[in-house]
Amino acid sequence: MDETDVQTMLQRLADTAAPPARIDVGRAVSEGRRGKRRRQTRIGGSVLAAGAAAGVVVALLAVPGPRAAGVPPAASTTARPAHTLAPMPASAPVRFDPLVPYVSFGWLPSGYAVGGDGPQPTTTTRDVELSVAMGTGPNWADLDVYSRGSCKRSGPASLPVLNCSNGDGTPGPLKAVSVAPDVNGRPAFWGADYVEGGSLFWEYAPGAWATLYAPSRAQGAPASSERPLLSRVAANVRYGQGAPLRFPYWLTGIPADWAVSSVIFTEPSPGVLLAGALAMGPAADLGALGLDIQPTTPGGACKFIAGQSSYVTLDGVRAVFRVDGEWESVCAADARGYLVDNGLDTDVPNTSTPVPGEAGLGGVVGISRGIHLVDVGNPATWTTDPIR
Repeated sequence: MDETDVQTMLQRLADTAAPPARIDVGRAVSEGRRGKRRRQTRIGGSVLAAGAAAGVVVALLAVPGPRAAGVPPAASTTARPAHTLAPMPASAPVRFDPLVPYVSFGWLPSGYAVGGDGPQPTTTTRDVELSVAMGTGPNWADLDVYSRGSCKRSGPASLPVLNCSNGDGTPGPLKAVSVAPDVNGRPAFWGADYVEGGSLFWEYAPGAWATLYAPSRAQGAPASSERPLLSRVAANVRYGQGAPLRFPYWLTGIPADWAVSSVIFTEPSPGVLLAGALAMGPAADLGALGLDIQPTTPGGACKFIAGQSSYVTLDGVRAVFRVDGEWESVCAADARGYLVDNGLDTDVPNTSTPVPGEAGLGGVVGISRGIHLVDVGNPATWTTDPIR
């Protein structure tokens, strides 16, 4: 993401009334959603799935309530059931299925869970990112597990330098400072992040790496007081396809060569994975379409910008349709209690070429009217097959 991209994203954020803050999910994903090391929280755009005929709505997924933040003590007990460590995988896929997170935590310090005020849990074709915190407090650690070939190792074998790509940019080098205890028999290192903080990183399968980042105000390897817990968390990471994400909607009419590239999700309790924002598109623009949903909040609004905006009807209510260059969105401030905001690229980024397969979809409004929503009060009815 270059300076122009950053300015564009900030301008879009400033142009929309809060709460909550909004930018285009697909754009955020495809233009360097992470900018790692990690200094920004992922912000979802909002999506509605509003079928013009069906007209049902969806609920935003809850996260655990706030708890006091702090670094867990070394004597912390398990926050999840104890289990027998499985062997490390013999191989890792080149491409992850973003609808089925490849990794999960097997153990976390007492009171800690996936969530917090850092990047939201995200699964993509190249990596899975899970932040650990107490409730909605500051992150204590941040796990990234990359698909095979997404990280390039350089430097001496004894103290390597790791550059990992999530598919939309390389976040920067992670330099080994010293050798760490093996993670279940696989080589591991204490590393200094290129901006601040440090990580434990290890080769969990041939050519496939994982990093466990420990935030800090200064650049350098994790403090000695943090290392035993980081090693224990790393040793309990579970690999392989687990439970698929469940979505409160399904979408039809998308071109066959479009694929989901990223999903932001919540884990309200261990092993319960509920999907939120979704980005998808063709190979030329993997984040062309961004979908997300969240409940209406007091004071929430869709800003009407003269020269860019007009009014349309979405799910029987008035919505703001906005065009800003090659980007368009539709936003409904209160569609049966939900704030709806879909984003769509009309041109491949940095070109004047239309996004392949977009013709005939009816733009962002037409796509929104093709989304079918399921029972919001019964997650058991939610689907693991959102694109049909």
